Amino acid sequence: MEAKRRIVLSTACDAVTARIADPIVEIILIGDSVGNVCPGFEAFAGQHGNHGNSRLEAVVRCLAHCRYALS
Repeated sequence: MEAKRRIVLSTACDAVTARIADPIVEIILIGDSVGNVCPGFEAFAGQHGNHGNSRLEAVVRCLAHCRYALS
């Protein structure tokens, strides 16, 4: 029987969190919730344009070990 392997995931929407999580987790999720948390949109439907690109770039720049996924 093949052993199951657990994967450790975290979320990050800034460089500091990404630097802390990078050596610990395997995948960092960068999702649409950054629009709710940082600029204060009430729903994803109100988000438009490139408001999240700078945060996405900040997270990706800090990653040396883990992968990232956009949602």
